[in-house]
Parts: sequence; C-alpha cells; structure tokens
Amino acid sequence: MATQFRLIEVPTPTDGETTFLHSALEALSGEESMRLGGNLDQMITATEFVAGSLDSDTRRTHILIATSPEGVAGEDLTLAHLESAGALHRALSLSQREFGAEERGVGEVAESDAGKDADQPSRLAIAGALSISYPLRDNLETADLEVMLADDFVGSGVEAILLRIAEDVVRAQGRTRLEVWTEHSAWEEASEADTRLVHAVVTALPTDGTMVSPVQTSLSVELQEAGYRAEFSEWINVLNVDQHESMAIPVEGYEALTWHSPQSPLELLDELAPLYALASTDMPSGSLTRSDEVWDVGRVVRKEQLATRSNTEWLVAAVRPVGGELVGWSKINVTGGDAPVAAFQEGTLTREEHRGRGLATWMKRANVAQLRDLYPSVRRVWTWNSGGNTPVIALNIRFGFTPARLAVAWEKKL
Repeated sequence: MATQFRLIEVPTPTDGETTFLHSALEALSGEESMRLGGNLDQMITATEFVAGSLDSDTRRTHILIATSPEGVAGEDLTLAHLESAGALHRALSLSQREFGAEERGVGEVAESDAGKDADQPSRLAIAGALSISYPLRDNLETADLEVMLADDFVGSGVEAILLRIAEDVVRAQGRTRLEVWTEHSAWEEASEADTRLVHAVVTALPTDGTMVSPVQTSLSVELQEAGYRAEFSEWINVLNVDQHESMAIPVEGYEALTWHSPQSPLELLDELAPLYALASTDMPSGSLTRSDEVWDVGRVVRKEQLATRSNTEWLVAAVRPVGGELVGWSKINVTGGDAPVAAFQEGTLTREEHRGRGLATWMKRANVAQLRDLYPSVRRVWTWNSGGNTPVIALNIRFGFTPARLAVAWEKKL
C-alpha cells in the first residue's frame, strides 16, 4: 500500500506572528543546514519565513507534506495518482484549521484532538516542504522553488512528489519557468565515466584549477529525471574571520563610505537603486533564462524594511570618486540573534569603468572590519561565486575564502 500523505498550505499570518507551521519550516531548514555543513549557519528561521511571506516584491507560498497517522485517511500522493484529475486540488484544500493550533514538537504536527482521547493525539510526521517564490516586479514568467526534506525522508521518493506538486501549483499561477537550486558538499575530478557526478556541471576548483563536477544528491537525481537542466553553478566559499587580516588599503582618487542597518542614508538611495539593478545583469548567471530586475528607491527601502522584519542586520561598504556618485558597493547580511556566528556576503559590485584599481578589495576589507567591530561573535562569512568569474574567484582566494560546497541552478520550462 502506498504511503498516505497530507499537504498543508502554510497560511500567511495577517498579524505577522509565527505559527507552529512556520516552526516546522524552520526545523526542516535546520536539518538541511546540518546535513550540508554540520552547522545551522543557513537555517531560515520561522520569523524569516513569515517576513518573506509579507514581501510586496515577491509572493511566497509554503506547503508542508506530512505522513498521515495510522487510521486517518490521507491523499495517495504517488506520481501515478497525481496524474488523476482533481487529486492535487483535493490535497491542497487541507489547511491549518484541520490541525491543532498550539506549538508542537519539531518535525511533528498534531491533528485536532476533537472526539479523541486527549492523551492519545494522532501526529503527522513532517516529511518535507516546498517554498515557491513568485517575482512580482520582473521575471513574471518565473517561479523559484526550494525543496526541503526531513532527514528520514531523504532519498525516499518524496523529492519527486514535491517536484510534481510544485509544477502543478506553478502552472495554476500562470508561470512557465521553474528555477531550483541544489547544494553539493562533495565533488570529484570531472569524468563522464563516473555515474555519481552531475556531468552537466564542470567547473574549476578555486584552489588549484582542477576541473571537477559535483556528486549527485537525491534531489539532483530527481530533477534530472523530471526534465530539469543544470544551467549554472556557483562555488559556496567560506572565510574564517579569525584568520583574516581586514586592514583596508585606500585607492587614490576615491573615498569609502560605510553604514549599516536599519536603513541606508536617504541621500544615497538614488545612487543605490541603479547598483542593485546592475547586480542583476552584471553578475554571471550562465544559461539561466532571466530578465533584468527592476529597481527604484522604493524597492531599496522595502528590501531594508523586509530585513528588519526578518531580524536580519546588514553592513555596507561603498566607494565613489572623491565628491562623485557611488561606483561600487559591498554588502554583508547577519542573522542569528544576539550572538551570531555566521554572516553572508550578499554581493560586491564595481562599475566596469572603475574596475582593476583595487576598489573591490578595499570595500570587502572595510566591510569585514566593520563586521568585526559590530559583531565580534561572528566566526564565518559565506559567499557565492560563479566558477567562471575568474577575477572574483582570485580575489576571494587571496582574501582567505575556501570552497565548501557547489551550488547548481536547474531550470525547466513548463
């Protein structure tokens, strides 16, 4: 008999408060982070999930998949059954109101105890989740998908079920392109004969230039089976802050500015918006089908307000010709409460006509110095770099970053 599952669409709380369903999403994200890196650096918190759901520039949907408890009817979510008309829509009609509203243990959601022995509640084991993001200002044909799995369900086939559900949901929203990322903590020298590898991805190892390919994960295998194509890859690199010398060396003819959350200086917003827009086109994206992002002052302000609601703090270092406008920007995000241990490099960008002068190094060093002053508990900084972006890879290696994982972007046209 096929395993019976239930789908639970996580409602967007109008009051901005987290629910036990958002705590279940946080628990899944934590398990993903531990599997990949042995730490919780990349865990998305319940507060961040709620804040993201209220973003006016991107609409987000979160769907949990859980095993039905013994004796309770569920939906047969085998791929064959999902082909039948109406099966998915019946499954998605389930909502939070069918479940107890109190906080539950990690990885568990309890059914309402109405009519049951209060000492014997039935529980749903959370198997995984989908997070689907719909850009609202640009890339209107696209839906970005994140698949999260509980440890006990990795490689169980739930990946294929979630992908099929995601495609049906996205089609119903009129989107025609799906983008999904996988992260790979292992890689080997590229070889067509090695069936463990994602052969579509061949990239240079930052430390010595050896051409390598990532080792498959259960999700990447299912993505290939479902017709997704690997179109781009990035190295996920990490910096040990304790071993980094952050002395910034000024560049003649330019001046540096630093500031941090909760908001950027009002007089700089008109200059920041074009830099954010440029980042969407200037930073490599391989063969991914993306259009330029649309940025204005309002979107910069909303982005910073979203960070505040997410309990995310940030630091910026920027440069400009003396007396001129901003020509470069470097930003670090910090999450993790009162004593964060990890920070994330959102991006570093210098306008093309000002490159080759050491401005990127100056900004990155100035920002790490600011990070040390404001967040002395941070031990690691993470950054993402295209394997083909040779200048930035070389800069980060000199800076002290080392490769930790490979991220692969997959695309499917619906």
